[in-house]
Amino acid sequence: MFERLAGVILIGFVIKMMDDFLDREIDILQEDWNLTSVLKKGILPYSLVIMIFALHLNFAESVSYFSASYLLGMSSTAADKLPSRLRGWQEGLILIVIAIYLTSLREVITSIILVLILQFVDDYLDYKKEIYIKKDNLINKLGHLNGLIIFIILFILVFNFCLLKMIYFSLASCIIYLSLWLLKKYQIGRLI
Repeated sequence: MFERLAGVILIGFVIKMMDDFLDREIDILQEDWNLTSVLKKGILPYSLVIMIFALHLNFAESVSYFSASYLLGMSSTAADKLPSRLRGWQEGLILIVIAIYLTSLREVITSIILVLILQFVDDYLDYKKEIYIKKDNLINKLGHLNGLIIFIILFILVFNFCLLKMIYFSLASCIIYLSLWLLKKYQIGRLI
C-alpha cells in the first residue's frame, strides 16, 4: 500500500518538474511560481533520480502516468515539430504504445483518464486567469458545459472500473498540491 502510493506521489512530482521546466519562460513572463525557481538547473537531475525511485516502488503506474501525461501535455503542441521531427501527439502515441507493452492496455487507459480528469480540474481552477493567455486550457476549448459533461463521464468510468486506482491517484494529487503550496508559501515568505 505504502509503496504504491509513494510511487504515484513521486511520479507526480516528476511530471510536475518536467512541466515546470518546459513552462519556465512562460511562468516568468506571467509572474507565476515555478519549481525551477527553487531547483534551478538541478530540476533535470533531481527529476531523473526521483523517477528511478518511482519506477522501483510502482513500475506499472509510474510508466502509465508518465506516458499519459506526456501524451496529453505534448498534444497541446500538436502543430509544432519536435527535435525528433515528429509532432508532440505522435511522440506521445509512441510512448503510449511502449507503455502498453510494458504494463497493460487497461493500466494505460485508466491512467490517461485519471490524468485527463486532473487536467480538467486544473483547467477549471485556472480558467479565469488563463481565459486570454492560454488557449490550450480545455475549458477554453470546450466551454463550461461540454467540459463538465466530459468530466462527469470520465469520472463515472474510473469510479466503475478502477476505484482503488482513483483513490490512490486522488490522494497522491492532494499530497502533491499541498506540498507545492507549502513550498511556494515558504519560498515566497523567505523572499519577503
